[in-house]
Amino acid sequence: MMTRGSWRVVASALAAGVLGSCGTTVTERDVEKAAISSGEVYKLVRTRDGGKPQAVLILDPRGPAEFSGGHVPGAMNVPIHTVRPDRERDARWEAYSTIVVYGSDPGSAVARGLAKRLMGAGYKDVRFMRDGFSGWTRAEYPVARSGER
Repeated sequence: MMTRGSWRVVASALAAGVLGSCGTTVTERDVEKAAISSGEVYKLVRTRDGGKPQAVLILDPRGPAEFSGGHVPGAMNVPIHTVRPDRERDARWEAYSTIVVYGSDPGSAVARGLAKRLMGAGYKDVRFMRDGFSGWTRAEYPVARSGER
């Protein structure tokens, strides 16, 4: 005879199996595996500017004021709530071979969250810039300001 606690264990195991089989669960480990440095992003940007205009899409989920104050050249300001795995993917973004997401710093929860959402939505080659915009500026890479892309 199963006790109430046993039923909970069985129900939890079944739920985990069902959710795990969906294939859309994205973990923090997945984001870490996709992490790249600001130096690697800089190389991607230079490649893009050197003749491959749609090789890389750079997304910045920081607030509009922070984005206007300075961002990676070519980055788009994309609020995290606009990207949801249950919505249809943006066809314009599908044209890019790589999508890079960055936040203010390495601990940026909003950037990690956006990377997870993009991965969960099925976008290919989503990368997370591990050192964030602070690493970008520390390396003295170019910075675009409000009104510039």
